[in-house]
Amino acid sequence: MQEESIAAPMVGGLLSVVLMSLLVYPAVFAFWKARTLPAEGDR
Repeated sequence: MQEESIAAPMVGGLLSVVLMSLLVYPAVFAFWKARTLPAEGDR
């Protein structure tokens, strides 16, 4: 009984980590690069 109650949050945590690493981090990095590159190109 105890193992079943631990399994669901573990699976949810693993899925959220995978989605964060595949979708959110690259999007934030691309947004950050798009903001910093034109400022450096103007100099």
